[in-house]
Amino acid sequence: MGLPPWIYPFLQKVKEEYKNALPLATATPPTEEDKAWIEKNALEEDPFDSLNLKGKMSAEYKNNTASLQKQTCTLGTILAISKEPISPKTWTTWWHCIRLVVPLKEVRIVFYLHPQTRQLPAKGLPIEPQHINGGMTMPCDAKTVIIYRKEEATRVLLHELFHASCTDPYEKPQPFIEADCETWAEIALCALKAKGNPRSFEDLITEQIAHAVNQSRYLTLFHGVKTPEDYAWRYTKGRLNVFEELGFSIPFAPKKPKKPETLRLTLCEP
Repeated sequence: MGLPPWIYPFLQKVKEEYKNALPLATATPPTEEDKAWIEKNALEEDPFDSLNLKGKMSAEYKNNTASLQKQTCTLGTILAISKEPISPKTWTTWWHCIRLVVPLKEVRIVFYLHPQTRQLPAKGLPIEPQHINGGMTMPCDAKTVIIYRKEEATRVLLHELFHASCTDPYEKPQPFIEADCETWAEIALCALKAKGNPRSFEDLITEQIAHAVNQSRYLTLFHGVKTPEDYAWRYTKGRLNVFEELGFSIPFAPKKPKKPETLRLTLCEP
């Protein structure tokens, strides 16, 4: 495939990210303010969380069927409602994501980690937010980052952190902003998985782009995702345009694409 020349400084930055020790993060009890903020966000109407996954996980916590875990360090605060303990490796990965993308901003991240996967609707029906979205944040605000699905939580974290970093191409319409942000999230995810190693990154990004091509082709044929006016274009077909603009090779789309098991956008987990 070959990589565009600009990627090598970025991969070096990721390699250095893993060489440098993270600030000490400590597990601390959530405060009443933390709990109130989580509850407030769970109750707010969210057009992207039309399945009310935040509300369901908040209810699980109040019913003692899920726990609220918290870590803090000089980078900020992460709160996570989960039905199972979060591994040390996952916490470390999230802190690396934060320091890589928003090193100069103090963050407040809330993970609701609902187990609902991204399910395809029946053939012929459009892809809507409940089928594909997993988080939200306010532009340029690293203290309002919310992720509400467990599936692809790290990729969604990266996506929302890029929004929070204030690097979106604001001169473009929203579907193009989202396509740009999603592409960078996928590049960063593969770079983190590869720990900045160019050969490993090339293998991962090649596989990822092939997945995106197959998925986009399937959604075009069976769910009408064709133009920026189609909601899911911004996360699926639109990213192929951005990958190409950034200098990555895009393979030909298969005539008979494989049906995705879920609508998850990426294959790897760092």
